[in-house]
Amino acid sequence: MTGPFPCTSCGACCRRISLAVKFHPVQDPDDPLFFPYKWDSAGVCEMLLPGNLCAVYRERPLICNVERYAEHIGADRDLFFMVNISACNRLMDEDRLAPHLRINTDDKSLRDR
Repeated sequence: MTGPFPCTSCGACCRRISLAVKFHPVQDPDDPLFFPYKWDSAGVCEMLLPGNLCAVYRERPLICNVERYAEHIGADRDLFFMVNISACNRLMDEDRLAPHLRINTDDKSLRDR
């Protein structure tokens, strides 16, 4: 699988950023996995804008960038993408988001990336 992570910009991960940050609780601001932003009581990142846009997308933290995160931890890119796709789809289902936002792992274009 080449190319960028097939994000559909549904915002589900940004509305649950507290889960990802709690999974990697880094306190040192010099650590690449440090998450510098706050989230509300529901876990929504303060950088999430209307329309599921990120206010700091170009400089988003490593934990928010699947490609860079996989590279940083030395993960197998294909496996890391598939694990994250599964997590994304699960969050979308829990949020009852529109089915067209789901990432289709059977899609030939995804496999050919």
